[in-house]
Amino acid sequence: MIDDIKDVERHFGQPEFEGPLIDGEFGLDSTVELPGDQWPTKWRMWYLRRLQPDQITEPGRNPRSYFCLAESDDGVEWRRANLPEGHRPVRDLENCVFEHTAKQIRWDPWDPDPQRRYKAGFDNMTVRETHPNRSLLMGWSPDGVRWIADDDPERAYYTREGGNDGTRTPFYSPITRQWHMVCRPYCPDRRIAVTSSSDLKQWTDVWTMMQPDSLDPPGTQFYGLRGVWPYGVTTGSGQPEDFEGTFVAMLNVYRASLGERMGGAKWLGNGYSELAYSTNGLFWNRTNRRPVFAEGNHGEPGGGWTDSYIVGYDEKDRLRFVVSRSGGSHRHQRPFAWQHAVLRKDGFVYLRSIGVGRVGFKGMHPAKGDLNINFLAPRGRVRVQACDMDFKPLDGFTFDDCVGLEGDELHAPVRWKNKTPQDLVNQAVRLEFELFQAQLYAVRWTCDHLVYADGPVHDLR
Repeated sequence: MIDDIKDVERHFGQPEFEGPLIDGEFGLDSTVELPGDQWPTKWRMWYLRRLQPDQITEPGRNPRSYFCLAESDDGVEWRRANLPEGHRPVRDLENCVFEHTAKQIRWDPWDPDPQRRYKAGFDNMTVRETHPNRSLLMGWSPDGVRWIADDDPERAYYTREGGNDGTRTPFYSPITRQWHMVCRPYCPDRRIAVTSSSDLKQWTDVWTMMQPDSLDPPGTQFYGLRGVWPYGVTTGSGQPEDFEGTFVAMLNVYRASLGERMGGAKWLGNGYSELAYSTNGLFWNRTNRRPVFAEGNHGEPGGGWTDSYIVGYDEKDRLRFVVSRSGGSHRHQRPFAWQHAVLRKDGFVYLRSIGVGRVGFKGMHPAKGDLNINFLAPRGRVRVQACDMDFKPLDGFTFDDCVGLEGDELHAPVRWKNKTPQDLVNQAVRLEFELFQAQLYAVRWTCDHLVYADGPVHDLR
């Protein structure tokens, strides 16, 4: 979008941790869901409740942990949830909602069937007994409590020998109009792969979409792509119309120890989260290749393994993260613990002025007059002008005509003294921003298409 820029720098936001570490039984989280007007009155969390050795009654069949449901009034103090009367998928675990082992639950507002609002990829232990390479199947639920587990081995989303590890994150892309499952090419092959389906029955073969490159240090591996987030769609309540056209995820980068003398998978390295994004869910881009959350000292939280995902917007319109923070290496992560973190809305990356800076966008054809910006300028200001394709300011839309914006706002409407953005609808327009001691986080404007060179570009994806 940026066409020209002067005295403006790009910065990446740093989320701040909030509240205490959550450990013990509830320390191995999978998916946290925020409370809100459309949600349950309490926080909810699906977590992995590990079995004690004397609870494993069928070695080789019992999963090492079960998917259980917890609830909380404040997101900090958790308790086992009470399931509906008569609903007990696992007899001896009163809050277990799934009898098979699973990874991460995802909210899916696009599925026309409300009985499949929640989805998870899981390992069907019953199917595994007769079809060991076809036990990775989908499960779905209307409420995250009552689940239906697919038991047809012909609908397995992954069929390569050896099964699959990693994050196993399912999500729907309205761009490709398919469901996608993030996985690995093979179980110990720590790269990011994907398999896709239009009906949750027939899946494509697996293909690799992200892997370390020549700029990464030797020993770098990609452990998983956690919690693919359709930008704007909050887990548990978000709707298709909230989607803002981009996917964001936390790339789990694993720095394997090259001093570990093993010919196969290495277990003694450290991991951290790196920001990645995609415009369609299939082709992903890395950003600054740095940890989103600073690494801690060895033995302290975050000193060995940091893994995270985005939940969505909280009651203060902040981006909320769940961050797993272990003090040990991949093999020595216990005890498991996680912590909340928050970031300003749109704060993944922003533009910061050096004194007075300017930034201009490529041409666009606005369809509505709903132009607004997310900015911070407590001791400065932001001014906007609209130009034609020859960089000439339009009459009445100059910087001097603009009603300057000061302070701190997430959705500040842009106005001029005698004009409004509605007057620009159906014209070819270039926006220019003057930032004085200001930070610009987002510009939102409904447009039909962008103008590149001599023609329109209707879809950048």
